Amino acid sequence: MTDYYSQQYWIDAIKDIEPSTYKSQIFFDNIGKVWSLPAGLRVQLGVVIGHTLDAMKQYWGEDQVLGIDLHNYRNDPNVWCVDVNQLKVKLPCAYIENDIGSSFNPDGKRDRWAATQWGVQCLVSGGIMITNVGELINAPVEQFAVNNGCEVIPMSKFDDQPWAQWLNNETPYKTQGWCILQKV
Repeated sequence: MTDYYSQQYWIDAIKDIEPSTYKSQIFFDNIGKVWSLPAGLRVQLGVVIGHTLDAMKQYWGEDQVLGIDLHNYRNDPNVWCVDVNQLKVKLPCAYIENDIGSSFNPDGKRDRWAATQWGVQCLVSGGIMITNVGELINAPVEQFAVNNGCEVIPMSKFDDQPWAQWLNNETPYKTQGWCILQKV
């Protein structure tokens, strides 16, 4: 069994996924690209192979995009290799998509919660973070966001849109497990 924290574990887990059908790409295409965002960094937390990060760099420019992960599979200069539980630097972020770890196991839930806390504290006014709802990762996501000046927008708000319908019907990543946190 490959260790959950190893680079190979995550490469094996997603290597056969068509990039356009992965949740990070779907969120970027249907939320990140269309949301009116303020100035600030665009960050992907949990890069793995980097397909979505590449799309973000093409769309927003390399100087606007940062990836954060334990590993840097392709030695991408835009990726910081850091354990999110140790991440202390505060960055002015306009868009953050939290795909750190996995919401399907205790270690991943802990890491995703740490990434959410970091991200909420980095959002600039009007900036958004896409992350799991608290119920899914056993953490007080919504209350933490509200206490830190964010509005919580359930991803299920988009359930009438084709991309959300596809996500709900064809993948394990249902919209009810996700939310958008927007800094007021």
